[in-house]
Amino acid sequence: MHAVFLVAATHLKCLQPNEKKHQVIALQNLCQLLPNFRNAISTVSENEQYPVETAEALIACSMLLLQYSWDIDSQVWSDGSSLALYRGLTSITLSCLPRVSGGNFGTMLTWSPRLRIDKCMLYAGVQCTTLDGVFAHILTCTKISDIRPEDPSDLSDVLQRLSTILWALEQDPGKFREFDLELAAARYLFTLPCWFSDGFLLLIKIPDVRSQVVLLYYLAAISRLKSEKFWWMTKRGSHMFNEMSRIIGDKCVECTGHAQEIFSGGH
Repeated sequence: MHAVFLVAATHLKCLQPNEKKHQVIALQNLCQLLPNFRNAISTVSENEQYPVETAEALIACSMLLLQYSWDIDSQVWSDGSSLALYRGLTSITLSCLPRVSGGNFGTMLTWSPRLRIDKCMLYAGVQCTTLDGVFAHILTCTKISDIRPEDPSDLSDVLQRLSTILWALEQDPGKFREFDLELAAARYLFTLPCWFSDGFLLLIKIPDVRSQVVLLYYLAAISRLKSEKFWWMTKRGSHMFNEMSRIIGDKCVECTGHAQEIFSGGH
């Protein structure tokens, strides 16, 4: 209940930014929510046969907290703290999933937006995307960073996922509707931080500029979501894109220029 009120008050704060009471109400509900959430997690960790209703409440609460995390200050994103929050709340959701596998939550959580987009790409006969060459350059550019990750896939896996979602978002409105990509695209972007590896999070914390450039493309992709349903992602994503651009600077225009073009095309 407090998680629902938290997100509702945050939405009202967005719609009526001059009304200070919405921020107060949001924080009041957050203060009520967090200790109850921690207690519930402790309870289920000690009892594997906890009620299905408890699992459903924890999953719903985790997803609402993930949504609320988009209202956190952009600096928390740039240093990786918010991404760590994503990992923690996703872990809670996955641990509860076996308890709700037969219900509505089970069906919703196991639906894969990536498979949906991959099928559309296969139907369209796509062999490569326009950004594949750009992303290959980012992985090897010494202007942007001289740090070499222990596992190159920490960066390449994220860029491959971004290549897929950016292809979907680049489709003209007719194709976008024909392929029914709106929900898949939004779900893909919302869940993408859950798949960031430990190595990628470490690069963000160092901080390594190459990983920040990867995040810049992620934030640029979010700006291409057109539906008002996802106001909480697009508005904050745009703000964070500008902040991340400022942090990165002009070390290599070839690395960041296409992200700027994608972002400009979404506004």
